[in-house]
Amino acid sequence: PGWLPHAMSAGLKAPPVDLSGAVFAGQTFIGNARRNLGATQILAPMPGDVTTVMFALYDGHVNMSAVRHCLEDMAYVIRQYRKDGMDIKDSLTRGVVECDARFALAARQSGDFRLGSAGCSLCIVMLHDGCLYTANVGSTRAVMCSGNKSERLTADHTVLADADEKKRVVKSGVEVDAEGNIRANDSPARPEYLSPVTRSIGDVLLKDLGASTNRPSVSKHDLNVDDRFLVIASRGVWAVMSDDDVVTEVQRVCFEWPGKVNEEACKAFCAEIGDVVREKGSPHSVTMILIIFTDVARLGMAARVKREEDEHKRRSRIEMIRGSMGELTPSRQWTVQDYGYMMGGGGMGGMGGMGGMG
Repeated sequence: PGWLPHAMSAGLKAPPVDLSGAVFAGQTFIGNARRNLGATQILAPMPGDVTTVMFALYDGHVNMSAVRHCLEDMAYVIRQYRKDGMDIKDSLTRGVVECDARFALAARQSGDFRLGSAGCSLCIVMLHDGCLYTANVGSTRAVMCSGNKSERLTADHTVLADADEKKRVVKSGVEVDAEGNIRANDSPARPEYLSPVTRSIGDVLLKDLGASTNRPSVSKHDLNVDDRFLVIASRGVWAVMSDDDVVTEVQRVCFEWPGKVNEEACKAFCAEIGDVVREKGSPHSVTMILIIFTDVARLGMAARVKREEDEHKRRSRIEMIRGSMGELTPSRQWTVQDYGYMMGGGGMGGMGGMGGMG
């Protein structure tokens, strides 16, 4: 059926994810901040879906209300879309938007200012069939070390990082301060709304003013043999370190680690980065997930590449036949389509056209 993802409609279901191809862990630290409003969530595999792992990082502002909502709701909403046959990129987009809508509804129904003013940035990375699918809103970031180079998989949603985001925010009529924070106040009787990002979960009152949105940036990365590790981190890290800085620091602590690289090692590496960030004077808390790829072939890359090669060979053979049949009459052209059908899994059923041709 046309509404199914290509792999499903072609009968090429992804295999269960083999987690022996990676080690990972998530950590969160208060650092130099007054409060720690960060959280990580790792579902390996996702409930009801043995083909997918979900890594999620949430970085709250004002309070933890939006973060707690995401921890309870996000995976469930995304999974519902996946069960309906939707592909992962669309499931991530719709899942983030719906999760935010559900939080906004609860905030409006409660009339609680603490809910209406709370928000959070997020970064979700889903590992499926040898690919990483990433969705983010706000200032959380995912950076891949491929070879010895950094590759950013996300987009920053702040007025300082994106001129188009700033234009949209300024058009709404709210104030943007020198540090890039969005400020607004709709009543002298209530505290000022403040958000460091232009896209988020929550920030309901700022969304009502048109100053914020819930639309995530979504990307896909095909794992390859050059991929070494992935860092997902909150703004506490990126406030004082560049993508290259973080990649270099993780490489250093990996090189200096005396034992086997396992989950405990990943936690120690995160703690090392947290210490560096604190020493550099970041004013924010630090939340981080580190995924080290020990064998990308086991994570579905080998199976995906094999299917792509088989598909390429199939198409090449069909094109070869088309080329060799250029001088044949139109009455004989049925064999090309029929051959493609047979190679696509139709078997001898494709020969049914032969009797009809006479």
